[in-house]
Amino acid sequence: MMKRWFGLLGLAALWGLPAPAWGQDEMTFDDTGGGDEMTFDDTGGGEETGGETGGETGGETGGDLAGLLGAAPTTTSEEPVEEAVIDTSALPEPEIWAVQQSYVLRDGRFELTPTYGISLNDPFVTHNAFGIKLGWYITEVLGIGASFQWYQGLDAESEDNFHIPRSFRLVVPINEYQLGANLHFSYVPIYGKLTIFNEWIFHWDCFIEGGVGFLYTRPIPVVDPEVRTFDFGIRVAANIGIGARIFITKFVAVYIQYLDFMYMERLENLAIAPSETTDQNDNDCEDANGCWATSRYNDSTWLGESKFTNDMMLFVGASIFFPFTFDYEYPK
Repeated sequence: MMKRWFGLLGLAALWGLPAPAWGQDEMTFDDTGGGDEMTFDDTGGGEETGGETGGETGGETGGDLAGLLGAAPTTTSEEPVEEAVIDTSALPEPEIWAVQQSYVLRDGRFELTPTYGISLNDPFVTHNAFGIKLGWYITEVLGIGASFQWYQGLDAESEDNFHIPRSFRLVVPINEYQLGANLHFSYVPIYGKLTIFNEWIFHWDCFIEGGVGFLYTRPIPVVDPEVRTFDFGIRVAANIGIGARIFITKFVAVYIQYLDFMYMERLENLAIAPSETTDQNDNDCEDANGCWATSRYNDSTWLGESKFTNDMMLFVGASIFFPFTFDYEYPK
């Protein structure tokens, strides 16, 4: 029994002895390592140890790792990267869009417009007129105003009105105007600018206008001109139209407008009464001369029925705004 225990203790002692490393080269140690001469002090022992032991150890053992891993970087700062330069000389010039202030302000300003107008829709007589128009803008786009036109002496009968009655024995009743006056409202929905020959820039606006007024008109006697004469009478007329202005300066603009006057007109009666009597007291329609009611001299037989009439006018002129200058609410 005792021999068994001694045998186990012997095996344990042999197990604790160091075994030779047959696969490694034989290493020798001498007294130049300096391990026994290392000193430590209170102020920098770590640095000296690192300087002596670390340097020598690194030279022998760390050198192999340094050769495998390469040299350690000496700085951590990154070098600046140069940006690529793009040549834009061959590219087209970029379009620059800018929101500009309105060239002309209308709010609170007066507009005085002398005009000249011609009618467009009557092939037998042309109604020409000189006019004057005064307006005041309540806001930037809404305005009120009044206008006056003078026609008498400017009407011109066309050649058609001369040749047709003589060629076809067909008489066309016509009329003439003396004057007209209107009240109107204006609305400016569109405002812009245009360029001419890619050189000059002009600002413009479009406006819608409508109102009511009167025309002072009378028929021109062409059916029985030897007997019939007519006086001027007032015709209530509504008007609606559209126009545009091209601004030369901040207070002067070229003006153009199309305006339609709509009213009820009584033109000359195409029928001639058969009676020749001139006695207004002759009520006997059975005699040869007839009676006054059927007489061609009775002015109640000279006019026909009332007809809806359109007088389409084209006006051109110049607008002048007062005051000449204005201030922007939000300066540049």
